Amino acid sequence: MKADSLPPAFALLENEPNTAADAALLEALPFLSPSHRAAALDILIRRAHVPSLARIVGRYHEFDDATRASVSKCAGELATGLRAAILTPEPQDQSNAVELIADGRESRTAYLLVEALRSRHASTRQRAGEVLHDMADRALSPGTASKQIAQVGEALAEAVGAWESHEQPKILEAAIRLGGRTESAIRRKLEGRRSTIGRTLRQMLATSTDPRSAGFVLRALADLHERGEGPELLRGIVSKAQIESLRFQSYPTEDYDTGGPARLKKAGITARNYDKAKQALEQLSAGVAEEQRAERKQGGLKQRIQEIEYGRGIKDFFQTPEPVARRMVEMADIQPGMEVLEPSAGAGAIASKIKEAAPEANLTVVEAAPQLSEILREQGFDVRQENFLERGGAYDRIVMNPPFSKGQD
Repeated sequence: MKADSLPPAFALLENEPNTAADAALLEALPFLSPSHRAAALDILIRRAHVPSLARIVGRYHEFDDATRASVSKCAGELATGLRAAILTPEPQDQSNAVELIADGRESRTAYLLVEALRSRHASTRQRAGEVLHDMADRALSPGTASKQIAQVGEALAEAVGAWESHEQPKILEAAIRLGGRTESAIRRKLEGRRSTIGRTLRQMLATSTDPRSAGFVLRALADLHERGEGPELLRGIVSKAQIESLRFQSYPTEDYDTGGPARLKKAGITARNYDKAKQALEQLSAGVAEEQRAERKQGGLKQRIQEIEYGRGIKDFFQTPEPVARRMVEMADIQPGMEVLEPSAGAGAIASKIKEAAPEANLTVVEAAPQLSEILREQGFDVRQENFLERGGAYDRIVMNPPFSKGQD
């Protein structure tokens, strides 16, 4: 670190290599000019007194913005102090260390976050997972040096190895996206008999709509190619590493994606068609993500309906089976422009089939139960929340599965 010399009042402290001098320099940090502050930090770092460096980290949350900015520039040189703070039992010291690593944005401090992931404090583990996840994001940015990518990859591989101590899904997500650099660590962990990482991995891959997730895109590609609908330009994509090599702003070079050009060449992608392949991948990711969001919403509705039906939370509610609802609508022979009433709509089994078979009919949906009315609204129905026995009006067709208690049917 290049810095100006200290002002005369503090110059004597430079030649006093003891903890008292360290303490004086530490107390002076907020009151020094930026250049003198950098000089004082340089002295403290060169002395390498771990307790003094740990105290800098421990005071991080107390410093003003200017002092924090100066200290965060030294995050890499403060590694021993950061580690000492992380290993203390004090949550505030651990928090300071993780925030200093986050602000420093240096990939060479990534390994320290693995120590934080082993903390007994849940807040420390969670924040460390977030910071390491963010580091992985930056590592995948165009132009990132291979050494920096390797540093983050090594930290993620170690974090995967320590899975049971933190179980942070963000770590697994970042590890998957880094592909080849962490794949062996994930495989080893999956082979463990008592590891819970397999369950988390399956859940993540089954529900992910992050277009950046290589596993997510591979599944989408496989499904589309099986149906003969996949983009021809992406037909050669068979690995997560190839997908990650399509994330860069321009065709990757060996400088920041070792092996990237060779992997893409196997898929038939070169510098000439890279931009078109990248665009096809982005369109695929966005489209399938939207489909999966809709599927998950529908799945959530089904689960809520089942809870109401099997929990008997609403009297007389029995979902009309889909084949029965379809046959009822067919027999009703609903024509465009007809006024149609579903007076006891429940969760929409019959109303959905009416809407599907006769979209140009004027459908009125009635349901008295608030829970079921809300489910109907989420499906796009304009619901009249009332007792249908008290409703008047003239209709061309009335299609329903009526409640049968008290002779209502």
